[in-house]
Amino acid sequence: MFYHFTNAQLISAVVVLIFLVVVAVVGFVHHRGTRTLAFRNRFGSEYDRAVLEYGSSRRAEAKLADREIRVDALRIRELGATERERFVAEWQTVQSRFVDHPKAAVTEADDLIAALLEARGYPKDSFEQRARMSPSLTLA
Repeated sequence: MFYHFTNAQLISAVVVLIFLVVVAVVGFVHHRGTRTLAFRNRFGSEYDRAVLEYGSSRRAEAKLADREIRVDALRIRELGATERERFVAEWQTVQSRFVDHPKAAVTEADDLIAALLEARGYPKDSFEQRARMSPSLTLA
């Protein structure tokens, strides 16, 4: 079965096809731009560091999305007022020891940070892993 199309029909089909391709490309570009803006708003300067580290915004966004999924799976909790006050007091004590005993103070600070992370529900991993999991860790 052969269909015979007129030139007008072929031109119309090509124009419609080109229009659909342009709409698809514009939709894709708009979606990527919206997604990138959402990642920039959510991660701030960390987004820019990830782009530099992974070489492209697409790979950085994939890694950041994976990180979000991992962090959401954790049971991170806020500290109670009493716990928070205790950690703040211990932190101030460590800071006051730094001038006279810097090596010991750094070790105490690392231990205190590990205890804080554990109290909030972060996994017990290396410092680098902990830092990647939550670059915006706070006492709150």
